[in-house]
Amino acid sequence: MVITLPSSTPNVGELLTQLYAKEKEWNRKMLIKIISSIRFLARQGLPLRGDGSEELDSNFYQMLKLKSEEDPRVNDWLKKKTNKYTSHDIQNEILKVMAMRVLRNIGNSLQSPPFITIMMDETTDASNREQVTLVFRSVSDKLDVNEDFLGLYTVPSIHSRILKEVMDDCLCRLNIPYSRVRGQCYDGASTMSGARSGVAKLIMDEEPRAVYTHCYGHSINLAINDAIKHSKVILNALDTTHELTKLIKFSPRREEIFRELKKQHDLLNDYHSAGMRLLCPMRWTVRADALASIISNYEVLLKTWEEALDVAKDTEIKARINGVHAQMQTYEFLFATFLGEMVLRHSDNLSAAIQKKTTSAAEGQQLARLVITTLQRTRSAEAYDLFWSKVLKFAECAGIGEPQLPRRRKMPARLDEGGSNHFFHQTPKDHFRQIYYETIDNTTNCIANRFDQSGYKIYCNLEQLLIKASNQSDFEDELKIVCYFYKDDFNSDNLKAQLVTFGVEFQQKNVTSTGATSFFDLLDHFKAYSIAQRSLLDQVVRVVQLILVMPATNATSERSFSALRRIKDYLRATMKQERLNHLLVLHVHKELTDSFDLKDIASDFISGSDHRINVFGSFT
Repeated sequence: MVITLPSSTPNVGELLTQLYAKEKEWNRKMLIKIISSIRFLARQGLPLRGDGSEELDSNFYQMLKLKSEEDPRVNDWLKKKTNKYTSHDIQNEILKVMAMRVLRNIGNSLQSPPFITIMMDETTDASNREQVTLVFRSVSDKLDVNEDFLGLYTVPSIHSRILKEVMDDCLCRLNIPYSRVRGQCYDGASTMSGARSGVAKLIMDEEPRAVYTHCYGHSINLAINDAIKHSKVILNALDTTHELTKLIKFSPRREEIFRELKKQHDLLNDYHSAGMRLLCPMRWTVRADALASIISNYEVLLKTWEEALDVAKDTEIKARINGVHAQMQTYEFLFATFLGEMVLRHSDNLSAAIQKKTTSAAEGQQLARLVITTLQRTRSAEAYDLFWSKVLKFAECAGIGEPQLPRRRKMPARLDEGGSNHFFHQTPKDHFRQIYYETIDNTTNCIANRFDQSGYKIYCNLEQLLIKASNQSDFEDELKIVCYFYKDDFNSDNLKAQLVTFGVEFQQKNVTSTGATSFFDLLDHFKAYSIAQRSLLDQVVRVVQLILVMPATNATSERSFSALRRIKDYLRATMKQERLNHLLVLHVHKELTDSFDLKDIASDFISGSDHRINVFGSFT
């Protein structure tokens, strides 16, 4: 038998090389799918492991199984005994590669801004460990504000010197000296704001220009807390509201009664009202909705208590229902609920506005002044008459009793030091007028006192410096204060000349304008500057950056705690700190996580081992 061979055959080595190259290419495609699955789960804050003990139950494994519907070869990869690259350690390493890339991007972006502000806060995680979060705020050359979450530090205690060491370590890793720090924003705890040994004092000892601001979010909360505590009527109404919401929300049976009655009421009146809202036990600036829900469901609630009393068997529950029902039938409770909702609505709006990432301390002060002015406008006879008429009309529709004067009580003789006659109101309207005025006065005074912070005075000078320069007014006093405080941040002669130039340029572009009255009348003007204009007025732009770099609130730190609770819950309480940090960084910085080229991540991962290079080859 004669066999005819082809005239030429491929070299065996070449055939093996081609097969090896195809295998590497397939391996690289599988690695991209693995990295893509890990990135998706980390970005969304979802557990990779899942809630099962077997690998097959994990979210990560099921994500790969889902991808096998598009590419059946994924199943072949998952059936491999070795070199699957799906283990827990591999997941951690890929998470680290991605998180480090995010942090390097943030670190590089923090090198160019001349000034930064440090924000820090502390919480306890699901495993009962103290976690400290760090956020840096900066302003770019284009006057864009950035707040960057950098990660969590676990600390043995929250002593001020330990927290200062955490800051030292973070600044050292980012190669940022304290000489660039121009602001600090924390809560009002003594550890942070103590006059002798607080974190703010320790940092100001190193850099006196690092102005401390008590977070305005905490300040408004404390201000409303102080104001409400001085109003016994509203405080009693809030206590009743808390008891009322507990009776509804913590009993499925009573809540079902409420729902049925509400459904009938809405159908009868062709109106859909909001449901019941729980009263927040911690924060005062999110309670207006709870009071508004009571007002909108007042008649339904009164009927709910009547039916709930018929089905209740426990004597204590009956007593609580009777107590709440009796309170709701009084005009005093209704008046306090309306008044509390009005005051808290303004504070809620202020709290929501100042928590935006781009809001600066100067803008926060402006918003606080606007709210104070708004509340002061409601302190008039005309405003009170409208308010009184509204509450009285509502009381008549709901079947609430007539307003009554309280029982006349004389001051005890041991406390009565004067000889004047006792004063008693003649009508219920006059009695409630005093409560109305006192509540508004206490609220406005408390907000003003809490927002009157020593650190803001230097920002007022910065703001007035720009406003007066834009109006071509005399700004010598403000210029001296600013240059004295910030020292080598400015060349006083250059700054003075540039302020004059800025005033001329601003007036030329705003001939018909009546002039700037606040910094934010000028901000859009500065943002429209070209590169050449910013270079010509670089000292003036620095003034703008100093105003913008100070945040109104430490809300970004609080949001990172919300992310922490989503990622490290009681089912994942054994998570290691390094993995937790990497997951948090990827979850918080979603835009940066999405911007990754997966091939770059894979290249970084492969370069860490010669074995991986042999398995996957190169992506270039």
